[in-house]
Amino acid sequence: MNSGIPFKTIYSPKGTHAAILVTVTIMLLLSVFQDLLQANFNNYAFYLSESMLFNSFWLLFIPMVYLNIKILGTEKLKTFKYLPLQLFLASVILHMLLFSVIVWLLSELFFDHTYALLQNFYYTLSESGYILLLIYGALILFLKYAAPKLSLILPPPVKKPEVLSKITISNGRKYVNIDVMDIICIKALTPYIAICLANNQYLHSETLKSVSEKLDQDKFIRVHKSTIINIDKMVSYRSRLNGDYDIAMEDGTMIRLSRTYFTKFKRGLMLCSRDRTKSHQVNG
Repeated sequence: MNSGIPFKTIYSPKGTHAAILVTVTIMLLLSVFQDLLQANFNNYAFYLSESMLFNSFWLLFIPMVYLNIKILGTEKLKTFKYLPLQLFLASVILHMLLFSVIVWLLSELFFDHTYALLQNFYYTLSESGYILLLIYGALILFLKYAAPKLSLILPPPVKKPEVLSKITISNGRKYVNIDVMDIICIKALTPYIAICLANNQYLHSETLKSVSEKLDQDKFIRVHKSTIINIDKMVSYRSRLNGDYDIAMEDGTMIRLSRTYFTKFKRGLMLCSRDRTKSHQVNG
């Protein structure tokens, strides 16, 4: 049982923020109104300041709800097996403690009578404990199961890692800087890789996997266990009628596309087409 929310930070829409604030405000006003009705019904004096003091109980839900959202969206805490249960119990206890401290402190500063800290804690436990159990239990279950499915909590935009713009190749005693966007394809030639340009080819002492991780993986697509192509340098592709394909590159090279990598290849084509459309719109 983990947090159930697969991302580091939770982004709540403004509507969700407003809903929390409005709900808590309504509960506060209803509780004050209930105190007024009870005072009239039982023929005792009603003091707005005292009613507001004890109904600050509801205002504490605003920071506590945000705290729950923040904690459940923290990637590191997903390793805690019983995090939702621990968070549920901690929220209930912390809410009671904070409320007890607030009532004690404000009554000490502004009221004639001071409400004892421990006495107020026991009072909150006996009178409002079930409310806290119900609300925080429902909140944890909602954040864990319902919110992600309803898209009320959205993952942050994925930040692409920095990619190489140039690769330095050792060519005898010389070092050659290659602009990665000039690369047609990269092939595995154990124990080297061959970096193929339009009019040249360089051997480089690195693995295909390690160099792939440094390149823009939306542009440099693996099409075979031993080949990566620059999708921008592709001219066309056609089926071999056996599940594999032949890819024609700008320099006339024909490269085999294995059926194993076809899904990633199609995704790369879609991203490339989208980027070209955006570029055309900007330049146009």
